[in-house]
Amino acid sequence: MADRVTLRNSLKKMTGSRTDDFTDAEFDVFLADGLLDLGTRRLEIRQLQAVGTPIASVIGAASYSVSLASPDTFTINYLVDTVNKKVIDYWDGTFEDFLRAQQNEMPTVETVPDKFIVYGTKLYVFQTPQVNTISWLPYIYKRARFVGSGDAAVPNVEEEWHDAIKILAKKRTFVELGDDERAANAENEFMAWVNLRDTPNRQQKRYKATTRGVRPHPSMVQSRLGV
Repeated sequence: MADRVTLRNSLKKMTGSRTDDFTDAEFDVFLADGLLDLGTRRLEIRQLQAVGTPIASVIGAASYSVSLASPDTFTINYLVDTVNKKVIDYWDGTFEDFLRAQQNEMPTVETVPDKFIVYGTKLYVFQTPQVNTISWLPYIYKRARFVGSGDAAVPNVEEEWHDAIKILAKKRTFVELGDDERAANAENEFMAWVNLRDTPNRQQKRYKATTRGVRPHPSMVQSRLGV
């Protein structure tokens, strides 16, 4: 696992930067930007997928504090009601739509929420629960960042992603230098790199069985064939 100083020295060589172009602290910012760009805008990386802390329902409470303000959690991808064994759907609409729907809701004594939305550092559910026996399990996506301090800090993604971090940091360096041509070349370099990579998510999609849109061959449904 390469540390920050190793990545920084490699970035300097890749960009051909002079020692008076940027300080080490500025190169570190470019690396942090490249890592954040990779893990939160470009790709969903398996190492950043995690299970959060369960959230217990409270009767009459529609909002719950979550750890999105921490440096580790970027967003909640999925929310599962572990008591009723169901996935809670994300609210299909704006937060204003959600607030207006709350004004018109008519919960019963057995109301169990089936929608959620995140706003700021709060998770909101709809409809408002009228039972206190629900436990929601959030499946979170962590923020891509350096862990540790100083030159010994390391990215919180595995080493196979380090080349991509440096390429995106290289683009950021050229943007800062006002070199649009080399910045565009770095973008093309990243696209070529990622298109050749067989990522875990690509593997999962490739081997995941199709659940619809397929018409079976007639022989597959002939009872006389014993299948």
